[in-house]
Amino acid sequence: MDEKQWTLKGTIDFVDNQYDRSSGTIRVRAAFPNPNLFITPNQFGRVRVPMSQLRPTMLVPDAAVVTDQSVKLLFTVAPDGTVVPKPVELGPVTDDNLRVIRSGITPDDQVIISGLLRAQPGQKITPQPGKIEASTPPPGAAAQ
Repeated sequence: MDEKQWTLKGTIDFVDNQYDRSSGTIRVRAAFPNPNLFITPNQFGRVRVPMSQLRPTMLVPDAAVVTDQSVKLLFTVAPDGTVVPKPVELGPVTDDNLRVIRSGITPDDQVIISGLLRAQPGQKITPQPGKIEASTPPPGAAAQ
């Protein structure tokens, strides 16, 4: 099967959970419509897998995420200076201990990144500019 063009389209239905370090490959199984029996069972080949486009991502220090029972929150500052908790959908933690926020806040939100123990919903505060610095997680800590 030495096609010059990528004409077959299928769907990936299995990806192995490890890769072969010696070859730099990973086993993947895909299902293709095969009306002319062009592909035979257990045949190997090279494929192109289109990935989703990168999208802008918001990052906050992982320590800024607050848990209220089973809800993850960020404390934000409303235009009138009051503390407003906002539920957020979390993404992974980066190597420098920043948390990806998938949804729940906008780029215009002011997120409280320090003094969280003193912040109470509805409390009036005077926000101060903060600096988010990358930090390394403690040894043995696993990213989620």
